Amino acid sequence: GVLLSIPASILTLFLFLTIPFFFRQIEMPSDIFNMALSYMKIRIYGSFFIMFNFTYSSFLRGIEDMKTPMWITIIANIINAVGNYFLVLGKGGLPRLGIEGAAYTSLIGTASATLLYILAIKRSMCKKYNPWKFPKDILKKISDLLKIGLPIGGNWFLEMISWALFSSIVASFGEISAAAHNIS
Repeated sequence: GVLLSIPASILTLFLFLTIPFFFRQIEMPSDIFNMALSYMKIRIYGSFFIMFNFTYSSFLRGIEDMKTPMWITIIANIINAVGNYFLVLGKGGLPRLGIEGAAYTSLIGTASATLLYILAIKRSMCKKYNPWKFPKDILKKISDLLKIGLPIGGNWFLEMISWALFSSIVASFGEISAAAHNIS
């Protein structure tokens, strides 16, 4: 799982290069385009952390531990919210970074979740489930996994692309529409 998150992160980085193209296709206003691109340039560095977190939260849920991923998510969101207060609004003597502050705090929250997952995975779990060892019938297992995972992943990908396109279209109507859309 973790080893597969590395190529997925690389793919995400590659897809990042297409974002300006899509933003231009919907004729996003230049001020919003620049803010969105600024946010994405910072946020993209968290792609490995996101993939790692998906992998380990799925691993824990797979061994019937639902509480650990829930608590890690709650803690990461608290870190994000507190960080937003300080970096977006410039409180506590920190600079007011606005949209870039939101990107930085999202990155910090995601990286914090990764650290918490690493701390949560106990040695006994690694000995019992050995997530780093490839089974002998790895190709069959990957094939079985892809039969289920590709349609699910494709659905998730289409949902994210659809939401991003919809958000971009709303953003092209101006700042007030974009702000109203993000509140809802």
